Amino acid sequence: MSSQVPPSGANKKFINSNLPLGATNDNAWQHLFISALAYFAAGYDNPWTIPDDKLQHVLQEIWDIMYRDKVAHTVVIGGPVYSLAKQGLSNWHARFAAATIAVITTFFTHDVDFEDSMPHMKFANAMLKKNWFLFSQNRGTDNKASGHADILTMYNNFSGPHTVLALASAAVCQTLSLVAEGHMSFKMTQPGDVWTTILPKGGQFEFGEAVWGTMTRHYLEPIKELSNEQFGLIVEDTQKFVKKVTAPTVSALESVGEDKFNNLFTFW
Repeated sequence: MSSQVPPSGANKKFINSNLPLGATNDNAWQHLFISALAYFAAGYDNPWTIPDDKLQHVLQEIWDIMYRDKVAHTVVIGGPVYSLAKQGLSNWHARFAAATIAVITTFFTHDVDFEDSMPHMKFANAMLKKNWFLFSQNRGTDNKASGHADILTMYNNFSGPHTVLALASAAVCQTLSLVAEGHMSFKMTQPGDVWTTILPKGGQFEFGEAVWGTMTRHYLEPIKELSNEQFGLIVEDTQKFVKKVTAPTVSALESVGEDKFNNLFTFW
């Protein structure tokens, strides 16, 4: 069991300084440990929830492989490693919606036909009709797992990032729905003519399990039925729209740099 700092402050939330000593050296926690967890979640059969005992087991395996004998630690449910890893997964989920909003905002702002809200709503409704936004002829950008840490011994039965595709589909559906219903709007701000996305507050407008859990699972079921060849074609077709990253190995713990692995946790 390694040393760790207890949480501080009124809300008793853990922060990275509460992790075992040495865990954050060379950004290993964020760039290696959390990216490995995201890789696992990308193929896990529940898009939103990993049971506590399962998550604890996975975190322990990742820890033992990532840190080996450098930082010995036993992961405890509710402890700093467990709690901060769950927060990392929550941030990972949120980035699907953030990426989708950025893509759609860019699409609208670069086409003179979309200068006001009415064309936005018409476009969103058209894309939502029979899930047309899912098909390649609409040419969009989806989240895909494009990098992971070298912990393949954990994932001998890993069949592909099906959950990532389901979450990406649900995130696009959510954003288009907000636009179609007039809940999401866009305005130009000065200086620089920067377009800003305006979103209403409230849980019903957030990308989370409470509202979008059922829809995500609806997408996941047919995605899981895809053959390896079919799924490979989807990923291959998508690669032209995503920024590729280099996957780190365990040995990278010795030399990982701040710039080298920027965007590793992005997973698209």
